[in-house]
Amino acid sequence: MKKLDYGKVYEGKMIKRELLTIEKYAKNISKLLKDDSDLPEWVNKKVFIATDYINSVNNYLSSKIKHRTHKKKSTKKNKTQRKK
Repeated sequence: MKKLDYGKVYEGKMIKRELLTIEKYAKNISKLLKDDSDLPEWVNKKVFIATDYINSVNNYLSSKIKHRTHKKKSTKKNKTQRKK
């Protein structure tokens, strides 16, 4: 289990379920659109904002997991060096 924050343990499961819902809707919307579809401004704005939000979460989690992985490798390396 990856504990990335101080929140409840089941948050990962909940977010994964939400992401599957987003994926389902995104695929459906993509099927409905054509390259030359003319959409209202509010639709464009909502999609751009949603993309920005998902990108922010992706960047945060990727960075946090990378940092923890790097930190664990450094700790293991230091322990190994001390034993020699």
